[in-house]
Amino acid sequence: MTFTYETLIRVRNRSAMNDDTRNQAKRLLVTSGVARLDRRHLEQFSEAGFELDLRYELSGIRDEETLVDALDGAWGVIAGTEHYTRAVLERSPGLRVIARCGVGYDAIDVDAADDLGTVVTTTPGANDESVAEFAVALAVALLGRAAPARRLADETVAVIGLGAIGMGVARRFAGFGSRVLGVDPWADPAACRAEGIELTGMPAALAAAGVISLHVPLSSATAGLIGAEQLALMPPDSLLVNTARGEIVDEGALLDALRSGSIGGAALDVFLDEPLPPGHPIREVSSTILTGHIAGMTQASVMAMLDDTLAHLLRIRAGMLPRRGVVNRRLPAKGAPSATTTADL
Repeated sequence: MTFTYETLIRVRNRSAMNDDTRNQAKRLLVTSGVARLDRRHLEQFSEAGFELDLRYELSGIRDEETLVDALDGAWGVIAGTEHYTRAVLERSPGLRVIARCGVGYDAIDVDAADDLGTVVTTTPGANDESVAEFAVALAVALLGRAAPARRLADETVAVIGLGAIGMGVARRFAGFGSRVLGVDPWADPAACRAEGIELTGMPAALAAAGVISLHVPLSSATAGLIGAEQLALMPPDSLLVNTARGEIVDEGALLDALRSGSIGGAALDVFLDEPLPPGHPIREVSSTILTGHIAGMTQASVMAMLDDTLAHLLRIRAGMLPRRGVVNRRLPAKGAPSATTTADL
């Protein structure tokens, strides 16, 4: 059965709440680094009646015990990249909402959230333009460091993944006069032609491009998408830009390619372990530009993500699902505890 805003969703078995309980302040655990960037904007959550528990140090942790302890008594969480596994969700019976600032939800077990009646939301579109600009800026910076420096107008650029961010990146590269190759099996050929994007397969794009920019979501199909085999296809002066997810690139294979000079350089905003450990060997490679998962963190995008998140939480608290950005995919199976409306959230 398709998950729609009009359908009923399942929530955990519990006794009916009276009006006094519904009107109590909802406790929000806040781990997202996005919220940390605009504390004044975050005050709007308090003004809206939410009780904030600011625990930014938990973003990205994988220690389930620590996360479960922090979630004790929380109605919702403005989540960072920490892992919400089935075990964590099952041990957090009061958790009704996991709200992500951004579009990534690979650290959340959505199937478990479906089963347990936890709503998962994201903020699609809020930081698309910021990430696209940042990716192109990284490419320009890498080209400027080449010896001799190179111009985007002379480059063939491969954009891997043509969602909203990937299309924005492709348009920007085309605006510089680059030849743009696109790789995405679900891309609209007519829309790509209109933007001057030549659709092709991954091997051909990697072999032809001087700049490769990654914009795919993390999934079982994209984890390790760029490994030793793919890096070997790239020209020796090629440059890799990754603002998507660290797991998409085999870090060991990339490190080998950079050290051997089989590719020209890499600009990385995301890593397998975040924040990047101080002693990580990739820090010692001179042909890299390394940033700390900040591609979408412009002033405008931070405000937009927080605004959307607050709107989501207010609707859920009022017994309605958000109009957009709900990640949950299905209703409970037959025989599961009875469904109810979000008014009981």
